[in-house]
Amino acid sequence: MQAYSQDLRERVLRALARGDRPTEIARRFEVSRVWVYQVRDRERETGVRSSFQIGGHRRSRLAEIDALWNKIGELLNTLSSAECANYFASSGYVCTYIRTYLEQAQM
Repeated sequence: MQAYSQDLRERVLRALARGDRPTEIARRFEVSRVWVYQVRDRERETGVRSSFQIGGHRRSRLAEIDALWNKIGELLNTLSSAECANYFASSGYVCTYIRTYLEQAQM
């Protein structure tokens, strides 16, 4: 859905400032009466006369996940393979792959 033009918003706000009733304004400009009230209330509460931004304003959830995995990668680079294997072994995980990798690395 596209936002109404800024020109239309300005004309509605000027009509409200003149004292025209919202129902008359809605009929004249072929918009809903509720929209006229929304434009008026937004201008009163925030002083903003423009429309809300449509799209592009939501933060990406993937950016947070990527940052988390990058941090995990940085932390893992500070540990040796033996330290990782010892951690998993002491946590009760079966580390056959890591153990085999370490045994091959020592040869």
